[in-house]
Amino acid sequence: IDLELDTPIMLKPGETRAIYIHSTLDGDEAIVYDNRRSHRTHDDDTLTILSGRAHVASDAPFSSTPIWGWGNAWRDNRSFVGRLSYGSVFKLWNPQTHMSFGVDFQRMVRVLFMLQRNWDSP
Repeated sequence: IDLELDTPIMLKPGETRAIYIHSTLDGDEAIVYDNRRSHRTHDDDTLTILSGRAHVASDAPFSSTPIWGWGNAWRDNRSFVGRLSYGSVFKLWNPQTHMSFGVDFQRMVRVLFMLQRNWDSP
């Protein structure tokens, strides 16, 4: 079952988000989590997904009572099971956007301009 968000989650480089998704579907069709095998459950050049917690409660989001009526509704060290689709939007540098980049990148651009060919030199 696909779960599409009405509003996309937008992240800037280095930002972190915690996401809580609540489902009231019965049986095995609800959101599935697995025991954590590592701290990072997904890691590539664009996105890192860390392990988290599973909420096994009744129909009420953030409820402290689990579905079986006793114990803790929160299960630590869980990994999301499923497929996640995401995309990246890259920012193109130009003089008008220069100040929106980080200081290190701004310095690197300055060095590149200093290194560019000087047409007056032999």
